[in-house]
Amino acid sequence: MDAPPPEPEVDPADLIDGARVRRAVALIGVSLVVIAAAGIAYLHPIAAALHTPALPAPAPQSGYSVAAIDFVEPSTGWVVAIFDDGDFLVMRTTDAGRHWAPQLSGPTNGHGVYLKFFDPLDGVFAMTGARPLLYRTGDGGASWTGQAAITARAAVLAWSFPDPANGWMLVDVDPLQADDTHLYRTSDAGQTWADLGRPVRSPDQAFSVSFAAGGIGWLATMSAGPYAYQSGDYGLTWDRVAVASTHTWPLKAQFLISTQPVGSSAVVASVVAFGPTEGRAGIGATIIAYPPLKVRAFDGGVPVTYTYGVATDAISFWRSGLLTSSALEVQAPDQSQFLSLDGGASWSPITLPTAPGAIGVLDTWHWWWIGLGTWSVTADAGDTWSAPRSLVVPQPLAGSLQIVDARDAWYAAMVGSRPVLVATTDGGSAWRTIQLPPMSSRFTP
Repeated sequence: MDAPPPEPEVDPADLIDGARVRRAVALIGVSLVVIAAAGIAYLHPIAAALHTPALPAPAPQSGYSVAAIDFVEPSTGWVVAIFDDGDFLVMRTTDAGRHWAPQLSGPTNGHGVYLKFFDPLDGVFAMTGARPLLYRTGDGGASWTGQAAITARAAVLAWSFPDPANGWMLVDVDPLQADDTHLYRTSDAGQTWADLGRPVRSPDQAFSVSFAAGGIGWLATMSAGPYAYQSGDYGLTWDRVAVASTHTWPLKAQFLISTQPVGSSAVVASVVAFGPTEGRAGIGATIIAYPPLKVRAFDGGVPVTYTYGVATDAISFWRSGLLTSSALEVQAPDQSQFLSLDGGASWSPITLPTAPGAIGVLDTWHWWWIGLGTWSVTADAGDTWSAPRSLVVPQPLAGSLQIVDARDAWYAAMVGSRPVLVATTDGGSAWRTIQLPPMSSRFTP
């Protein structure tokens, strides 16, 4: 189809008065997982309500929201749109968002999506859940090849591709059986997969996997103690790594520990600790879903479901399940973030902005945080942050902030019902907002 004409840029006043984030997405690439009010699946949109001034007259419905973005160059990138009917569409721009070309479409069946490009030509697109296909392209998305990855009975929990050839998928081999999560690896771009077995043993449970270059991998797990799982041999074996051994943890606690590589040797860990449920007296909790992390707890005799994410994206907390007409915003208990610069041998606590937003990583030391109308940076991997600077920008969809280089960055947002992209070319001093064009999921390449 012909590329649509460029859309006008959004009036800055409209961004502030009309910013109501309808959906958010989880982490892809080096960005980390978000804390959000409710969730569906990895990289699938999740709704979040914010108190904002009354919106102006709404623009025509676009019919889709952004589930993932990936820019490999300042002007070249891809967006995955999820339509109201559940279908997806992969779109590409090569002129910094002025024009968009549809490339791949199909049904999601309610599953999450994974998008990763390694350069302007080579990329992968996949979905989590049962019977997923892995799509590969070697020509920038002009054509795609779909490959069945696993048996129909199994379900993919997470994907990780640090380079075009090497990839991993965490698979629930038999959803009807407990403790049957296996890790699979490909070294030939997904043509064949090797079953590496169970990365963790009961009572621990693996939820997600992230690999960096050189075969260094980390898991997100529910663990019986304050330890993470690391592999240094491409997933063949996994070792327990104590996280912040000098930290004081709750007695008899169980842990949700999410670890994400940052650079070649650094890793960020987010630890959620909670005690076992003890009747209806006091606070106890059990994990009921991940991702996002959902913890069922009792708070003074009232059942509460805490839904929160992990690692270094926006840190905000919503509380649901109370007998009120609206959810109350409170801080969920016992969550900490740590950074290791030596592969997990030692850990230091880090701080994160507390307002909703998104974090992008340029390198081990330099991170950006963007919220609704504010921007902050760190040059010491989260140890300290600059004073928030006011910007006329909408709030990012969590996990979407992608720093291409020291001057160029992109993120996705919703302005009212309109999906938009926001970009900078001068290191964050000035940002422009670009409306995404009307698109249809009824696309046949």
